[in-house]
Amino acid sequence: MKSSRVPGYRSTSLIALLGFFAFGQAQADEYHNINGFFGERAAGLAGAYTAVADDPAGAYYNPAGIAFAYDNFISISASTYRESKKSYVNVFGPDQSYNRSSRGYVPNFFGAIKSFGDLRFGFSIVSPTTDDYDQADQIQFPLALNRVSNFRNDYTERNTQFLVGPSLAKPISSKFSIGATLYYLYDSARITTSQLTINKNGSYTSTDLTDRRRTMGFLPIVGMQYMPTDTLSLGASLRRPIVTAANRRKSGVVNNAARTAPELVLVESTSSSSAAATSGSAVAGPPESGAIPEAPELRVGLATFPSRYFMVSFDVIRSFGYKFEQDRTQADVNGDVFLNTGEVASLTRRPTTNFALGLEYFLSDNFALRGGVFTNKANSYEIKWADRALAALARNTSRNAFAFPTSSGTALYYNIPAFDNLERFEHVNQRGFSMGFTWGDSRSSLTVTYSMEMGKGTAQIDQTQAPQPLRVRSSSIYVVASTRT
Repeated sequence: MKSSRVPGYRSTSLIALLGFFAFGQAQADEYHNINGFFGERAAGLAGAYTAVADDPAGAYYNPAGIAFAYDNFISISASTYRESKKSYVNVFGPDQSYNRSSRGYVPNFFGAIKSFGDLRFGFSIVSPTTDDYDQADQIQFPLALNRVSNFRNDYTERNTQFLVGPSLAKPISSKFSIGATLYYLYDSARITTSQLTINKNGSYTSTDLTDRRRTMGFLPIVGMQYMPTDTLSLGASLRRPIVTAANRRKSGVVNNAARTAPELVLVESTSSSSAAATSGSAVAGPPESGAIPEAPELRVGLATFPSRYFMVSFDVIRSFGYKFEQDRTQADVNGDVFLNTGEVASLTRRPTTNFALGLEYFLSDNFALRGGVFTNKANSYEIKWADRALAALARNTSRNAFAFPTSSGTALYYNIPAFDNLERFEHVNQRGFSMGFTWGDSRSSLTVTYSMEMGKGTAQIDQTQAPQPLRVRSSSIYVVASTRT
């Protein structure tokens, strides 16, 4: 059983109950490995581009493909509009759902290719994710919280990632090429939430929390492309992010005036340690990691060209799993020690295999249509209703830890992993489609593409309750201008 005198564990439970939407691993769509499309043709083909990759977008999908680019090439995504929505169904009770929406309008790709003899040099800037949530919500008399009369939540979240770097490709023969890209990676996120819970008896709890993270590193990509015949192309690329520097800071204040004795809880985590404290006690532990998962990804694709006007491409994207462990032992000022599993759940990734299929057809030499379908499976573990309902019951009744008294009068506590709060509390397998057109000539072109993605799954955003249904829907519009010299 947990010790009732330990503020760190009390505050953890309190934040889970009264700060539903506060902290997670601040990372853009951490639950899926496919985050948008890049370039003129790749977006319309739903990302099925590994065996094609013969324009600047090849630097991202398969750098070996740019060895077969016909011209010096510049491609710029002049604008990308993305809109996404998550709906946590009935989280506050029947017909009382919580919706979170994001809208963004940014360039997401710039690339260029230049020939130097039989070498192709490329340079590209990629912005895989820019999500921006800014909303205020108020729920009157939430049915799932029968003691609460009013719940207010102001929430802002900003996620940004960009990649920038050179590419080099060389044809080994007229049918085979190799290539590599080395991106500098920068990934940042910030979450700020301010909440007020007013109970029916007039007491209240207010919560103000901030989570900031910055991660730097590199993303190397190596690839090969082979064309055994004039109508068939095969390609493969392998990538793995490498984190070289990271920092994360979380801070917050929970003013719990709903208790018999009002309590002020301070929460702080820096690059060296983390702590939670009240006026009577404190608990400290290791810092929370500011890294992102360093999971490898393998792309394998084929493309066939039945005629000069028609192409079919197909990709298999295998994202490998990832786990990271560190010492997560905590101790309080009374000498009690709290043992936790060493796995950093926010960095755990389940392996996934996704597919993309794209079609391209030229109605004329100057006008092409493209379309595609793709999957985007969740890299989180499945959330099972019975298991998570039992975990919520264990936490709500303080039965989520074992206590072992010591001869000195202190205690050793073991936190049961199965009853932990879920740091990655969503699981939705998504699918989507894209469609677009290109108009242009041998010197320049303009491409417009529309993409939509959707899915249904399970979430436990309020971990004092059983899991809730989650619906996800997002759409993007890509406008790309290209020139050739």
